[in-house]
Amino acid sequence: MAIALEVISGVIFIRFTGELTGDELIAMAGALARLESTFEVTPHRLADFSQITELQLNFETLNRYRAIREAAPVKNAIKSALVAPTDLQFGFARMHQILGSNARIQVEVFRDHPTAYRWLGLDPRQIPATSQTAP
Repeated sequence: MAIALEVISGVIFIRFTGELTGDELIAMAGALARLESTFEVTPHRLADFSQITELQLNFETLNRYRAIREAAPVKNAIKSALVAPTDLQFGFARMHQILGSNARIQVEVFRDHPTAYRWLGLDPRQIPATSQTAP
């Protein structure tokens, strides 16, 4: 699994590719918290699950992830878009949405990139092609 974090147009993009394990998800949660802490205002984010091929996660791992994210509160209200075209990806995104209840984070799940970008206030034409991978 490869997980890439980058900031594009003021939004944190998190791209997952391949098989996602619990250890990788936990490591990414810490990396995201560190990245967010460098900003005066917490940016919106987009998690792209479209290239995940397999999930090796359990409920305990998801709870650990939730605990790490809760320990790193956002500084302001943000939007978090989850792009999940396939049923497997969509199911994982919905679990993430349900477990990540935080009044300051509005989480929505999308089946395609352009709709997610528009919800975040981004123009899809201004996002690099590498950030718009197809399922």
